[in-house]
Amino acid sequence: MSETGFQFIDPTPSFRASTESRINALSIGEKIKLAYLGSQEDRRILIRDSNQLVASSVVKSGRLTPPEVINFARNRHTSGAVVREIARSKSMMRAYPVRVALVNNPKTPLKVAIRLIQTLQRRDLHALTNSRQVPAAVLQAAKRVYRARYRH
Repeated sequence: MSETGFQFIDPTPSFRASTESRINALSIGEKIKLAYLGSQEDRRILIRDSNQLVASSVVKSGRLTPPEVINFARNRHTSGAVVREIARSKSMMRAYPVRVALVNNPKTPLKVAIRLIQTLQRRDLHALTNSRQVPAAVLQAAKRVYRARYRH
């Protein structure tokens, strides 16, 4: 501790490892509470938790920032439950980058992804028609929409 009584913590990789081990030692209830009240670093760790209730609680947190939502929606390793929770949230779906990220995420439910294709701009729709990372049904729907809109 310093003279002022504050403890200064260096956010080095060893600190992150200790944060991760501290979080892993918590009970499910404590993890859920931390998902709602914790820091951005805590949410980044908890979103990958094997318990889907914990991971979904991160998305329901009022402290979640738009860049965090975009990163969670873009990440292909994010659980399907988290992706569905993001897709259910009207406030999160208002952000265009979130919609693009969800369409490009293979874990997004087909019905949601196909509905979101209608909202994409030309360059994102064109990129989607060339993507091999999305399910075939999403790819076909994107090609159909692109041809219908931009047929010359």
